[in-house]
Amino acid sequence: MQQQLQNYLNSLHTNDCFNQTEHTGRTHLQNLLQSFCPQNLLITHEAKRSKHGFGAPDFSISHKQQGTIIGYIENKKIDENLTKIVNSPQIEKYQKLSENLIITDYLNWIWLYKNTLQEFRICTSLELQDKKFKISTQKAQEFADFLTKFYSIAPKQISTTKELAQKLARPTIEIKNFLTLQIEEQEQNPDLQDKIYGIFDSFKKACFHDMKAKEFADSFVQMFSYAVFLARLNTNEIFTLSNIDNHIFLKHFRSLKV
Repeated sequence: MQQQLQNYLNSLHTNDCFNQTEHTGRTHLQNLLQSFCPQNLLITHEAKRSKHGFGAPDFSISHKQQGTIIGYIENKKIDENLTKIVNSPQIEKYQKLSENLIITDYLNWIWLYKNTLQEFRICTSLELQDKKFKISTQKAQEFADFLTKFYSIAPKQISTTKELAQKLARPTIEIKNFLTLQIEEQEQNPDLQDKIYGIFDSFKKACFHDMKAKEFADSFVQMFSYAVFLARLNTNEIFTLSNIDNHIFLKHFRSLKV
């Protein structure tokens, strides 16, 4: 553990990450997270956010077999004010995705779980810039314990239709807004050749000639949400993102020629 953490700090120092953006050391951060991660969990670096601000935290932690989300990790650049970020609308949105969330600037870590907050500091940025600085065995063990607690949180189970509706509310709104903007951008720039717009255009030609982007997006997400409800009521299989299209209509859209 001590050597793994020291290698991480050495990588940040070598790549001058304390003078760069939050993205500079992301590979080193993922390697560190992976080295302390249980074998039954998967760490996924989420795709780049759109310019409109849609997307998820930088890393998601999930069960390899079940696909259920354990929590998320959001990283910022070194020495960014994490206390301010904790109270930002961005983090408020992420907490609706999961009660288990870590925010880190590579060196300082804040773990938010339900209504609790725990902080941990590996070292300061000044110590990171000191070539002679070495992490102690005790500090490495404390960091390992910190991450172990985060990784050990069980995913929240959904037991009622009300909870399922609440869980679907946030992603439904995000999908609706995303679809609307994608279609509107395509309308302004026909050269984009966006597949989402292709589906929208097919619906217009086949069914509703006067349909607007917002109307299509609203109808699509309502249909999607309703399909998730029906699928959950009609299967005893564990319901995950990896098998969702086995139960609802999504696979049929893949065959559409647009």
